[in-house]
Amino acid sequence: MLDKKEFEQNFNLHYNSLCRYLFLFTSDFTEIEDVVQSVFLKLWEDRETVSNINIKSYLFIAAKNRIINTIRNKRNQRNLLEDFLLNELIQEDADDIVNIDEFYIKVQESVNLLPEKTQIIYRLSREKKLSYKEIAEKQNVSIKTVDNQMSSALKRVCNYLRLHYKKALLLIFFILN
Repeated sequence: MLDKKEFEQNFNLHYNSLCRYLFLFTSDFTEIEDVVQSVFLKLWEDRETVSNINIKSYLFIAAKNRIINTIRNKRNQRNLLEDFLLNELIQEDADDIVNIDEFYIKVQESVNLLPEKTQIIYRLSREKKLSYKEIAEKQNVSIKTVDNQMSSALKRVCNYLRLHYKKALLLIFFILN
């Protein structure tokens, strides 16, 4: 059985290293903190049965599983929303529907206007479907740099597309993000 003192010791010992570990999966620190706190909460709830386990291993495995599930759920929610928005656009009048080929050309035009390093990172993410971690390793930069470059790229692409489209801004936003 895990008592309050042991729990506090484990919390103080492992909290920061768990956060750093989860940063390998996402740079969303709010999400990381939520996951780490939920793992510790579960540890406390299961304190009666944790006497015979390696607590450090338990924490790291549980945290990894939770962050992967969280990322997967967010991706699924985004895909559902994109599908919904596409269906809504299809149901609008023909004059209001975005020509996908034309839209793709405009996206490519906007990407071609990005600074070279930003363009490379954008293409690795969107066209090659690499994760931020994979891009960071491939480009010898930090994950935070990749995140910042993608954020900048998406803003620039979105602003460029706003100049060409008055309708479907929600679609553009969700496709790019």
